[in-house]
Amino acid sequence: MSAPSTPTPLTVTLEAAFAGFTFMPWASFAHNSINPVLVLHPDHIEYRVLRLRSRPYAEVVEVDYRHTFATHNIVLRFRDSVRTFIGNAVMTH
Repeated sequence: MSAPSTPTPLTVTLEAAFAGFTFMPWASFAHNSINPVLVLHPDHIEYRVLRLRSRPYAEVVEVDYRHTFATHNIVLRFRDSVRTFIGNAVMTH
């Protein structure tokens, strides 16, 4: 009998990542366009604006998608935090 396969994490390709506040949805206080990270693992999310962080899905209280003329942003809001993660996703057509 073969061992169950481990699900492969999903890496979301980002042009940039931003750290924002829940009370100012379109403003940010930090950004990273050199090495932003958003990886969806089976049991947690890994992300980077300034440093690599990891949170279990249970701490994610809201996921939002914001689209403007040239950006496609994935916004994550976390339990017990006033900070948000905003990932500017690369869209392929």
